[in-house]
Amino acid sequence: MNFAEDFDDIQKKNIPEKVFSFKEQLGKSEGIALNKDYKKLLLEILPNSIDIVKASLKEDKKGTDWWVKFRNKNQISIDIKARDIDPLKLRLPEDDLILEIWSNIERQIPGWTLDINKRTDYILWFWKPTGRFLLLSFPKLLYVFKENWKKWKEMYTSRTNKSKGSDGTTWESEYMKVPRKVVLKEIDRIFHGESTSY
Repeated sequence: MNFAEDFDDIQKKNIPEKVFSFKEQLGKSEGIALNKDYKKLLLEILPNSIDIVKASLKEDKKGTDWWVKFRNKNQISIDIKARDIDPLKLRLPEDDLILEIWSNIERQIPGWTLDINKRTDYILWFWKPTGRFLLLSFPKLLYVFKENWKKWKEMYTSRTNKSKGSDGTTWESEYMKVPRKVVLKEIDRIFHGESTSY
């Protein structure tokens, strides 16, 4: 999971750049997995779901935070992208999704949004302050982002985030904020027939 800070909010407050340790990120990941708000939400919005099971650390590294079990079909993999800030509540409101280009720029490891080996069925974005959420099919998002990320990078500023491993090594990831409606419109155009409602 990528826990990039909300860059614009940091700039407004002149908060120094934060370096995230792997241990901190893992702690946040585990906290999210145990948060009953997400569990309750998923059980409510996924028909015939009967249980939510926390993924193992090995499964988490491959893109699954939770497994959702169903009464009448196979379980599905959910990756949670939680944000402590709802950008719609900022002084200059935005409605964007944080999409990762590179997980490790130096080693050229693709970000989660471009990772064809990621074992994820759905991404659940959750904005904690408001409870707002968005559930998207990961294969659709992956295809749309692979087709558009270079163009979007020219339109929307990309940012970097420093991380630090338990062995003291550091690396940078790169992400961009793309307006939610832009992503949804492109998914509609490719998979559902172009929408004119946005």
